[in-house]
Amino acid sequence: MAQRPGASWRRAGFPYVREVVAADATLRADIETARALGISLRRFLGWEPRTLTTHAGATVREPEYDAWERAIQVAYDDWRHSLCSDCGQPLQESLLDEKVPPDQRHRYRASFTQCRACEVLELSMAKQAEVDKDKKVGGLPAPTHHRHWRVDRI
Repeated sequence: MAQRPGASWRRAGFPYVREVVAADATLRADIETARALGISLRRFLGWEPRTLTTHAGATVREPEYDAWERAIQVAYDDWRHSLCSDCGQPLQESLLDEKVPPDQRHRYRASFTQCRACEVLELSMAKQAEVDKDKKVGGLPAPTHHRHWRVDRI
């Protein structure tokens, strides 16, 4: 799998971190949550930076993103980019390789779920579009982008 040249997790001396991130779904969920909160993974896990005073009297705070944290974040980005943007499967195993015999290729099954609320929303929006199709404002079709649709459970 192609990786960014000189990826920081490799430069930082953590050659295994990409495999750890790829193999651990709980770790990836924690990374995603930490990113959503705008904090490092280690802070999300409870770490707080220390503030130290040097002999010269300067106050220094530990960096939130040390080499390990940066390595984890880059490895996570590498892992995300190794997935198909449509189906989410790893590209290294899901891309068709004509040299691999059909009986040795990975096999997949597709399925879907249906959100009943989205179905009602889609039907309601289509019904309203039909009502609006002949409405004009100043000779132009009536604007509809100002509508903020929502679905309520009844």
